[in-house]
Amino acid sequence: MADQFQLTQSVLQILGSMADPASLKQALISLATQTQISLNTLSTQAQAPSGAAGGDLGGTYPNPTLAKITNALTSYGGLTLVGEGIPVQVASAGQVSQAANVSATTLYTVPAGGAGWYRVSAQAVVTQAATSSSTLPNVGVTWTDNDSGVALSATTMTPTNTANAPGAFGLGSQMMYVKAGTNIQYLTSNYASSGATPMQYAVRARLEFLG
Repeated sequence: MADQFQLTQSVLQILGSMADPASLKQALISLATQTQISLNTLSTQAQAPSGAAGGDLGGTYPNPTLAKITNALTSYGGLTLVGEGIPVQVASAGQVSQAANVSATTLYTVPAGGAGWYRVSAQAVVTQAATSSSTLPNVGVTWTDNDSGVALSATTMTPTNTANAPGAFGLGSQMMYVKAGTNIQYLTSNYASSGATPMQYAVRARLEFLG
């Protein structure tokens, strides 16, 4: 609605250079009434916010984005949740055009207060076949157990694959209860290739915090 308030000509009549007192009084009453009605209408209309968003929101209004969730979710769809409520992705990494084993590479350093359950998912996939034959390596993970303080490893988290063709893959995941202040690392092992053209592969890893 435009912020304009108009009087009909039949309400306010100008007689020459003088206004009839009764007509003028009626016009003023009409103006006040119309103004109040219009203001009441405007006050009930939703106004889109503008400017920079704050708190848990990022970006600007009227289309901010969710920047963070401060507290863990406690329920979803009527179900009681534990831990963080939902998995939270905290790290991802990848390397391509690999023609040898990948040495232990830090995926994530667990922060103070961040001890708990983590889940790493990984995939290795052939991107170039070898001339003769090849073995796609296993993807593994290393971590420090929170309860015992012992360094642990799962070096065959994904299976090997000897198909020696682009798209041949190995996929797997591993749950870990990890100590704060320690590193979660990924690596590959058991790479093999035969022939003038080496087998090349890509490896991807993603880490979630479960609480």
